[in-house]
Amino acid sequence: MGGVAATTSGVGKTSKVGVTKPKAPAAPSASLPKVPAVTHANLKPYLAAVLLAAPSGGLADAALASALLKEISAAVTDSPAAKRSTANVSTIAAHGGLHVGSLVYSEARPPAWLAANAAGSLEDVVHHLAVIAVAGGKAALVVSDSSMRDQMLAVIKEATVLDRSTVAGAFVGPDAKTVWLNGVHARTQVKADSKTLTGSALEYALDPLGDQTYSLSAIRSQPAVTGLLRGARQAVVGVAPSASRVWLGRPGDWGGFIAQTSAILAHLGAPPPASALYRFLSQAVTSAAGVKDAYALAVLPSALLAEDAAATPDQRVEAYRWSYEAVYAVTGSPGLDLDVRVEVGGADLGNVHLAVAIDARGRVAVTPTWTPPDPALDTDRSACSAFLCDPFQLKIYYDSGHAIADGQCFRVGWTDQLFDWEFESLNGYKVQKEKPEVKRGEKLADKIGGTGDTSLFGFVQRKLFTTGWLACDDGAMELADFVHVDPVTSRITLIHVKGSGSEKDNRQVSVADYEIVVSQGVKNIRHLDRDRLAEALGRGKKKDIARAVWKDGVLQADRKGMIAAIKALPRLAPRQLLILQPRLTKKEHRYCEPKDESNTRALRFKQLNALMLAARISAMGTGAEFRAIVAA
Repeated sequence: MGGVAATTSGVGKTSKVGVTKPKAPAAPSASLPKVPAVTHANLKPYLAAVLLAAPSGGLADAALASALLKEISAAVTDSPAAKRSTANVSTIAAHGGLHVGSLVYSEARPPAWLAANAAGSLEDVVHHLAVIAVAGGKAALVVSDSSMRDQMLAVIKEATVLDRSTVAGAFVGPDAKTVWLNGVHARTQVKADSKTLTGSALEYALDPLGDQTYSLSAIRSQPAVTGLLRGARQAVVGVAPSASRVWLGRPGDWGGFIAQTSAILAHLGAPPPASALYRFLSQAVTSAAGVKDAYALAVLPSALLAEDAAATPDQRVEAYRWSYEAVYAVTGSPGLDLDVRVEVGGADLGNVHLAVAIDARGRVAVTPTWTPPDPALDTDRSACSAFLCDPFQLKIYYDSGHAIADGQCFRVGWTDQLFDWEFESLNGYKVQKEKPEVKRGEKLADKIGGTGDTSLFGFVQRKLFTTGWLACDDGAMELADFVHVDPVTSRITLIHVKGSGSEKDNRQVSVADYEIVVSQGVKNIRHLDRDRLAEALGRGKKKDIARAVWKDGVLQADRKGMIAAIKALPRLAPRQLLILQPRLTKKEHRYCEPKDESNTRALRFKQLNALMLAARISAMGTGAEFRAIVAA
């Protein structure tokens, strides 16, 4: 809201309720011009209000308005370095059911285009307005300067900002005109970090599968708020739940501002049931209440899952190590915290306790503590902690149906639809063993499919693809674990393989086991393009793994023949993305599928299905099929 005018002391009809007037403002700086007197009738503030509430048994009405006005007035002159001067502070005036106070302040600052060494030679003077409106124990703070609004909120003690769920429940409604979405998924090329949509009823335009990994950042919709009408229709109300801010625009006059603010605060007292239209979106929580029993975590580094130009090859290798090669065995607790046993490269790093906290604004902080102390492990532990203590590169899953991602805690709303799983017998192969064992002096390329290879890589080479061209591209910057080309159908298949976190016959489903391999697969789906695939395989022809190439099951000398076969494919060759991750079993599928969300294993299963369905939609967007093979 742009800064406008001033209000003189005592403007408006003063309430007869006894009110202590705010302390007289400091005299304006000599360098700032005197602000002319402007009455309330001359004001038309842009209505963008932060909503607050006094604690139970706290101040209310005029007394609360007076206390809040005093607090925000102090914030204006709190910084001696800032050239600000409080020009006018009103007394508390009664307007219908509202108790309103206002202040105007001036601020002098050099123009943004002026070089720092010329500071002081030129100054712009800007006037800003702040209004406090109180009804009962609820308050609305309207400030024309957003940076000062944040400073004011930081010093307010007599009231607190309303929680996200209360604001969203009251002001998120149907017929959405604009929707702002923030992604809670790992950053990836094929899915936007955030989205802004415009339309007439966007609740019908949102994808209940593809958009379920987004949270609602803000929305302009038409909730049923008494007193807010545009003709015969409900007014369009904007709301940013995480900031507890509601906006309607600039009323035509002061009377309109008072009427609309009164309607907003009155609506908070008796809002309708919260809208279920956006329930499939990830729901943020600002309290740890109900979050319990962590069962899995996944490290999802942006250096690996995003085409980040700033990430060096060494950073990608390190990210690959901690996301793809490390094993995290999680033991949960009745709350947010969890204990994790970490292994990487066959080395046991010991136990790390992750203390997880959520502040009043919903922001997550993670603090790792390793036990027992072991200086020999400090380097690896420190490297691991860099990911584990960063809530923007870490996902933690809880049996309560919550997930920590993107620096916040979300209650995930998943659509109950089943993915079309493919069950394969893995008899003779170890579901936990992703690759064959490679001893000192040996190369992975020479071990895949060899004598005694009981790994999943061996299963792919020996059982899944025995005809056509097959190449392995395993590594930190792989395009897939395997690439297959069928010369009969011309189909290109990218295969991503991940070992199960458990090899027990009665193992339970885990979303974390699938998160990184699915994200990797979707990220690299662009390599299903014929030309891009041939180019990528050609760039890696000098790597040791480039010798792992088979035609009709027979080992080849190099990739030359396969690259030539790819270049000869039709430009619109059919393509598919295949995931092999045997953590899910047919037995577990049969158990979970008919259960409702009161069963924690069934809830995990629903989350996993939603993850796979979202990946399928991403694959379909590129014209590719999406398949997933699990254990029969």
